[in-house]
Amino acid sequence: MTRVEKHILRSLAGKRQSIWQVLRENPGYLAQITQTLSRLLDQEIIASQEDILCLTDKGQALAKEMGLIPRQDIQCPTCQGRGVVARELFARVRDEFESLAKARPRPSAEFDQGFVTPEVTVARVMLMYLRGDLEKQDLLFIGDDDLTSIAAALTGLPRRIVVLEIDTRLVDFINETARERNWPHLQAQTFDVCQPLPRELAGAFTAAFTDPVETLPGITLFLSRCAEALQGPDTALYFGLTTLEASPQKRYQIQKILLEMGFVITDIIADFHTYLLSWEESITKNFPFLQEGPLDLKPPTVPWYTSGLVRGEVVDGPHPKEKGAATLDQSFYFDEEA
Repeated sequence: MTRVEKHILRSLAGKRQSIWQVLRENPGYLAQITQTLSRLLDQEIIASQEDILCLTDKGQALAKEMGLIPRQDIQCPTCQGRGVVARELFARVRDEFESLAKARPRPSAEFDQGFVTPEVTVARVMLMYLRGDLEKQDLLFIGDDDLTSIAAALTGLPRRIVVLEIDTRLVDFINETARERNWPHLQAQTFDVCQPLPRELAGAFTAAFTDPVETLPGITLFLSRCAEALQGPDTALYFGLTTLEASPQKRYQIQKILLEMGFVITDIIADFHTYLLSWEESITKNFPFLQEGPLDLKPPTVPWYTSGLVRGEVVDGPHPKEKGAATLDQSFYFDEEA
């Protein structure tokens, strides 16, 4: 019995669940989970009605034989496992950010966008504060549809914030917000990650944040651009990484890439990010594994797509793997997992 199979049985022990809840609770990657569901359905260990799953009598007996109990809700209900809570300054930041974010442009599947919840955006900034990466620091965001730059600016703590973003709607929104709020230290500019990092930004920042595509070519390029922008030892890199689109083998390769670029991993907080993905504009276009799976899918009833937050510090270099212009093809956006 594989780890993915065990988690499916545990999710369904004692109750029916939607596919979306099963995905949220499973540590496997999408292709692996959908293949496993197909096999368990064929073996009559689980049964389905549209996108609702349950254990059969055979499945219940197997779960009992394995000693599995229904999944226990043991996560902290206050911080949801993130380790930070919006109090004092950050309570104000959260309230102001939620108000500002209501006017932002809608996510675009063209740019692989999907927002995290406002509380998650502010939690990112709180973790940066906790790790000493906010006060009088110079921050770079490569891609910022979540508007983490604005949440950081609301604290009044960073010295400089630069956003490199391909979506001109977001560039305009961030710059207009900076003008309205009289934030001369926040500036966004249009940038395509396949182009070289602007020369004046190389080695200019104390922390960089990105939420990259999760193919190996894609994540290598995004992390390289961040690395090139950092000043040197003691500077920090933050990025999101899922299990849904990255197998243990892929994550192993990503860890090797980070080490080769001169980073030590200081934090990996599982399920830190919860995303608000629209049905038509995101899920049906960007997740073929779900569309080709064994179930008749309905729009999600729970926020099912999560990712971890990884923080690394430069101990040597940094040594970006990629410099200069890059040529993008289909492998940049899609592989057998992402």
